[in-house]
Amino acid sequence: MKKTRAINKRMFVVKYLSATKKRGTRVKITDTRHRGKSIIKSWDYSLNGLTEQAINILLNEFGIIITGYSEPFTEMDKVYLFTDNFSSTLENPTGYIVNN
Repeated sequence: MKKTRAINKRMFVVKYLSATKKRGTRVKITDTRHRGKSIIKSWDYSLNGLTEQAINILLNEFGIIITGYSEPFTEMDKVYLFTDNFSSTLENPTGYIVNN
């Protein structure tokens, strides 16, 4: 049997939050490494889809480069993003922090 080596990645769970009477469409990004810390950002209508929204937020606001993703057809409102960056956190004065 051939041996394989799995590579550890940091994961973010991204969820689509639909508009309500008081708030527009939003994106919630939860960091599974840093105690489930999450942020919620407004939807950027110049971008396409949930995956692009989250990758853009993580790169441009936190400097986190995404190296892979999964878009499971069983969870149409979620995306899973993977990175090798284990140090940067989702703390940023331009976004509000939500602790689960």
